[in-house]
Amino acid sequence: MLIAASPAHLPAADATVRVQSPGRKDKGEWVARDTRLVAGLDGYKSPEKVDLDAYGGWGGHREQATGFFHAQKVGDRWWFVDPDGCLFLSQGINMIVEPGDEKEMTKAFGDKAGWAKAVGEQLRKNAFNTAGGWSSGALTGSDSGLVRTVTMHVMESFAKKMGLIESKQSMSHFHEDCIPAFHPDFPAFADDYCRRLDATRDDPWILGIFSDNELPLPVDLLDRCLKVGGDKPALHANREAAREWVKANVPGGKSDAITAEHRQQFVAFVAEKYYAVMREAIRKHDPNHLYIGSRLLALIGHIGKNEFFWKMVGKHLDVISINYYDVWGPDLDKIALWEGLAGKPLMITEWYAKAQDVPGMANTGGAGFLVRTQDDRAKYYQHFVLKCLESKRIVGWHWFKYTDDPPSSKRGDNAGGANKGVVDVQHRPYETLLNSAAEVQREAYPLTAFFDGR
Repeated sequence: MLIAASPAHLPAADATVRVQSPGRKDKGEWVARDTRLVAGLDGYKSPEKVDLDAYGGWGGHREQATGFFHAQKVGDRWWFVDPDGCLFLSQGINMIVEPGDEKEMTKAFGDKAGWAKAVGEQLRKNAFNTAGGWSSGALTGSDSGLVRTVTMHVMESFAKKMGLIESKQSMSHFHEDCIPAFHPDFPAFADDYCRRLDATRDDPWILGIFSDNELPLPVDLLDRCLKVGGDKPALHANREAAREWVKANVPGGKSDAITAEHRQQFVAFVAEKYYAVMREAIRKHDPNHLYIGSRLLALIGHIGKNEFFWKMVGKHLDVISINYYDVWGPDLDKIALWEGLAGKPLMITEWYAKAQDVPGMANTGGAGFLVRTQDDRAKYYQHFVLKCLESKRIVGWHWFKYTDDPPSSKRGDNAGGANKGVVDVQHRPYETLLNSAAEVQREAYPLTAFFDGR
């Protein structure tokens, strides 16, 4: 069944400023977009102080402590609850990694532990509390003071082993956008891959585990599986699963009777096979930490309208991670719809904007918005976070990413360089952006109470 959501609207009483952006690319008409800031919230008064615990949770606002992070609905709002029982929102950045030049790092920080300590202090000062996807393993809680996530690439690694990964514009793609979820060897591979979780299963500073990133789930996945040829034996199990599914679910078992709803159901069927295998493997080796998903790409519009998918995914994930682009702030109606179907909270694990005022950056690749200046990026940051806080279903947001892509970059999503970072390629901070992030994130917890009071 296809589902639709009505558009969300800004509260009329809040003041807005205008930030211009043409959207994702450098071409097209620049549009002035309504943008909210903390200073423009009608009736909001900043508190003198916000008490935080060691993890960055809301001190004094406690639920049952389990010694690890868990997700919990308190009243009608979802939260992470940290190991000490404090309510917690994950305010993070992806790809926090040390300088690639070892001499440069040694000169500036001494060693990796020194770098981790310095970066942790910088980010905690600006009210970040989480090292998001693909961040350095040196960022342990004891060294950096940052909660961290574990990023794995289980299905991608299995598909590569099976010869099903192709390269396009220096990025990995699955053959025919089919994930070999039904291959008989996948469960054993996932179990073996997840053995690495044995080493960190008792670490209280780990927020949760990502099993993959942006796996393809095209709307015509059923058609693709049915037409798998003899030259890809690793996908034959997908083809047989598709044939059996058609026999069981399509009138007369005939492919010419397949409808749009059948295709939606089959997407959920394939995804469920993957998530069930992954949850079992993760839980076997790490029963303590949250399974926070596979970083769904929200640009895949049909997933957002697929009732079967959302009802399914909530059975297997503790928190649903989405990489959320093409929106000037989360669509609160869609977020509410997804949470209502899944029965689980959401965390936004990628979003960003690039500014034109950094010399030498092409800024033509990637999914984030393009804006004029660092001041515009700073305003966009506050607007996006305020929308997250206004929602009672979002438990975290992770900016993509820590360091700019250098002009020498060749990948399709950052060729010629891109101003995605909170620091530049020399690791110098964008103070305007960081100050804006700090202003809204220091008050994230009382802001939830303010929005709930509305």
